[in-house]
Amino acid sequence: MQVSFLDNKHLEHFNKMIEINNTSYNDRERVALFYILSSIDKFRRCPDKYYNFKTGMINSKALDDVLSDGELALLRLAYHLFTGRDDYNATVISAFYSLGREWSYIALNAIKLRFNIEDIEEIGQTDITKTVI
Repeated sequence: MQVSFLDNKHLEHFNKMIEINNTSYNDRERVALFYILSSIDKFRRCPDKYYNFKTGMINSKALDDVLSDGELALLRLAYHLFTGRDDYNATVISAFYSLGREWSYIALNAIKLRFNIEDIEEIGQTDITKTVI
């Protein structure tokens, strides 16, 4: 599966989170969560505010933080993809309505990661390939 990142910071932070949490790429929920969270600068600066690495749980109180509309939409989507619960008001319409082009791309990639959706030319490929856009 081909996964693209916004920049090297996004890729580096994603890899760091996967390593710290000892996450398998088969843990699709957590991979999608880390993919979205590592794209948000506020999360990179203070990751423990959004995710507890000791317990492996998200902090839903972070939704009350001062976030832009796009950041809030991505955070809600990340939490929804992680938990599978509808507690985060993360509908497709509300998420994409608040996202610009780059973050829409992040949201689409996160959905692909979560549900293991391959592009048509990648069907049958088993590895995750990482690139920076």
